[in-house]
Amino acid sequence: MSTTVSSEPEPVKFELDHLNHLSEDHDPQGPTANEKEKKTSSILVSNLRKKIEELFAIDLRSLALTRIAVAMLVLVDLLWRFTSLGAFYSDKGLVPRAAIFEHPTSWVLSLHLMSGRTEVQALLFALSGVLALMLLFGLRTRSSSFWTWLLFTSLNSRNLYVVHGGDSLLNVLLFWGMFVPWGARYSVDNALNSSTSTQPERLVSIGTAALLLQMPLVYLFSGILKNVSEWRLDFTAIAYVVNSPDYATLLGHWMASWPMLILKAITVSTIVIEIGGAVLLFSPVANRTIRSLVLPAFFLLQLGLVLTMRLGLFPLISTAAILPFISGTFWNKLFARLRTPSRTGLRIYYDGDCTFCRKAVLLIKEFCLWPETPVEPAQASAEVYREMRLHNSWIVLDHQNMSHYRFEALTYLLKQSPLFYLPGLLLSWHPLTKAGNALYECVAHNRGFFARLAKPLGYRPQRLTQPRFMSLLCVFFLVYVLLDNLGTVKRTHLKVPDKLAGIGQMLLIRQNWRMFAPSPLRTYEWYVVEGKLRDGQELCLVNGVSANCRRTDNDSPLLKNYRWRSYWRNVGNDRDKKLRPYLARYICDSWNNSHVAAEHFEDLTIYKLRRPISLEGPPERPERIELWSGQCSANDVVGEKHLE
Repeated sequence: MSTTVSSEPEPVKFELDHLNHLSEDHDPQGPTANEKEKKTSSILVSNLRKKIEELFAIDLRSLALTRIAVAMLVLVDLLWRFTSLGAFYSDKGLVPRAAIFEHPTSWVLSLHLMSGRTEVQALLFALSGVLALMLLFGLRTRSSSFWTWLLFTSLNSRNLYVVHGGDSLLNVLLFWGMFVPWGARYSVDNALNSSTSTQPERLVSIGTAALLLQMPLVYLFSGILKNVSEWRLDFTAIAYVVNSPDYATLLGHWMASWPMLILKAITVSTIVIEIGGAVLLFSPVANRTIRSLVLPAFFLLQLGLVLTMRLGLFPLISTAAILPFISGTFWNKLFARLRTPSRTGLRIYYDGDCTFCRKAVLLIKEFCLWPETPVEPAQASAEVYREMRLHNSWIVLDHQNMSHYRFEALTYLLKQSPLFYLPGLLLSWHPLTKAGNALYECVAHNRGFFARLAKPLGYRPQRLTQPRFMSLLCVFFLVYVLLDNLGTVKRTHLKVPDKLAGIGQMLLIRQNWRMFAPSPLRTYEWYVVEGKLRDGQELCLVNGVSANCRRTDNDSPLLKNYRWRSYWRNVGNDRDKKLRPYLARYICDSWNNSHVAAEHFEDLTIYKLRRPISLEGPPERPERIELWSGQCSANDVVGEKHLE
C-alpha cells in the first residue's frame, strides 16, 4: 500500500465541485442509472477516504514533536544506564555474556554482545548518544532513525534482566519511526530541503496508522488483562500499589492513607480510561471532539503515575506515544496566539557568497523563527549589501525596520522565539555579549574553515512518501503486532504463528503489556546479603546497601533505581537462578576491591525476604528464602553452590 498525503480541503475546489453538481442536477436529460451508481460509489469511496484520513492522519508538527521527545528519552535513558555500565553490561558485572550464552538462541540482535569490556560498551553508548542527537535535530533522519533503533534494540537485548515495559514501548516507537517522515518539520533535513514542492500539513499512511495504534493497543490490552478481582470486583488494585514500599513515591505513600472508597474510585477510573479511552480514540463519530476529551485524560493518567509511582521513564515514554494524536487545530490555535508583529515582521539578510552563512541562517530559521520569515542574500538589495559590507555582518531587520548586527542579532532572534527566549535573554548579558561578539569575529574571519566543516550538511530534497516495499513491510509488521496483542488474551484463539514468533523477539517488538496485570503486586520483596569478613566481622547488605539486618522491611533502603529492581526480581525468581553465582561474584569483587585484605569477604549468603502487602491490620512476618550460599573465592562463586 503506497503512502498518500492528505491536506485540508481547498474552498475554491469545493465551490467548483458544487457548481458542477448544480449543473448536473439541471441536466434536462437527467443522469442514467449507470451514472447514478458510479456517482454513489464515488461518493462512498470519497467519504471512506476522508474518514480514514480523519482517524489515521498525523499533523507533521506532531510527528516532529514525537521525534524530539523519543530522541530525548533515548538520551536520558543512556545517561541513566551509564551509571551502571560495568554492573549491567560488562563481563565483570552481574550479567556477563556467559550467562546469556548458557542458553543460546538465534533470535538475539545485539551488537553489545561482541565484547564484554567496559571500554567497548562505553564506546557503543557514546555512538548511541551521537545517533540519538542526530535524531533529535533531524539530521539524516531516516538513517539516524534506523541506527538509533538498532543500537537501542541491541542494548536491550544485551541484558533483558533489567528491561521493563517502558523500554519495550520506546523500542516499538523507534521501530515505527522508521516508517514515517518525522523529520519533515523542525529538523536539519527540512531546513536544508532543496525541494520546491509545497508540503502538506498532514500525512496518512500505513506508518502513521501503526504509530497511532500503538499506544491505544497498550492501554486496551493492559486493561483487558487486568481481569482479576482486585481490578474488576474488589477494586483494591490501586490500594495495593500505593502500599508497596518499592513502587510508591512519597505522594503514593500518602495516598495509601486515603479512604478506601477514593482508592476504589481511582481503580475503576484507571480501567475505564485504559479500555474506554483506547477505543474512543478511533471513534468514527465526532472523532475530533472525543479526542479533545480523551487525550487530556491520558495525559493526566501519566501525570498521576509520575507523581505516585516509581516507574522510571515509563510514564514519560507513554506520554511521548500519545503525542502523534495532537491535532492540527491545536497547532493552528497555538501559532495564532504566538503570532506577534515582532515575530512575523522579521527579515534576515546574509552574505550570498558564503555557503556556511546561508546554512546557518536556514537552521536558525527552522528551529527558532516563524516559518514564513524571509531569508535573502544581502546582494539582492544594493542598499542592504552596502550596509552589510559597512558593518561586516549579517543583518536582521525587525518589525520596526531597525537593523541588528553580529552577535546581538542572534540574541534578538532568540528572544523572539517562544522556546529560546530565556537563552536569548541570558546571552544578552553584557559579559556574554562581549564573548559572543569575539566568537562571531572568529567565525567571520574563518568562513572557509566553517564552510568545509558544514559541507556534510548538504541540500537534499525532502521526501514524505516511502517506497512501496516499505509500505508492504509496515503492513506485515502492523498485522504481526495486532496478532501478538490478541495472543496475550487466550480466549481470542489468535496469535502470531509459532514459526514467526522469533521475529518479534529479535526485533523487540513483542507485545505483552502486563502493567500490574492480571493482578497488582500482592507481596513486597527485599534482598539481604549476609557475610563474614576475614577479621571476623559480620556484614549485612540490604538491597545492595550496607545496613543493619535487624531493621524492619519498612526501614529497608530502596533499590538504586527501577532497573536494579527488575534485576533483583529476576534473581529472586527460580527460573533465573543461573544469575545468582554471578551476583555473588560481583558482590565479592566490588567489596574486596575497595577494602583492605583483612576486611575482605570470606563467605556470604543471599536471602530473599517476602511478606504479603496488608491493607488492614499489622503486616505479617516476612518469609525468609535462601537463594545462594558459598565462599567468596573465584572457584566457589562461579560454581554450582546456589540452592536448587
